[in-house]
Amino acid sequence: AEFPKHHYSSLRKQCKRSFISNQTQSMEFSNIGKHCSMQDCRQLDFLPFNCDGCRATFCLDHRTYVAHKCAVGSSKQEKKLTICPLCAEVVTVLDDQDPNVMVDKHISGGCKSEQKERLKKNRCMHKKCRKSELIPFQCKGCSKQYCVSHRIPQDHECVSLIKPSPVV
Repeated sequence: AEFPKHHYSSLRKQCKRSFISNQTQSMEFSNIGKHCSMQDCRQLDFLPFNCDGCRATFCLDHRTYVAHKCAVGSSKQEKKLTICPLCAEVVTVLDDQDPNVMVDKHISGGCKSEQKERLKKNRCMHKKCRKSELIPFQCKGCSKQYCVSHRIPQDHECVSLIKPSPVV
């Protein structure tokens, strides 16, 4: 069972082609991702994290200051976020600051709660609609405010349209 010589040459060519195509496929993705900067890890990560302290690149497991023992990042102050109860804006609080004092400072210095209150005043009164209009439409029949879509009495089921049944 000997193969003719032309079979061997065609087999060699096929093997060569598949080897070259495998090499080019593996080289196509060689520039994607970065290796973790931890010496004992060096994992190739396609979504690497850059430390804002030491500027090194890390994998998911070593992204925190503590995990990669960052000297620069661990000296930074940790920030906490608190939400203003009036305007729902985020207030930044550092480790050495009292959250209540910072929220009070935010409220006295420029809290936008008055603007939100003004928006609530101009909100559509239809059951399922909560649009806010700059200039709301006030219904003459029920004296409620509505948006452009519900300004017509038939659109908001106005009580003035409901006729009382005659008493017999």
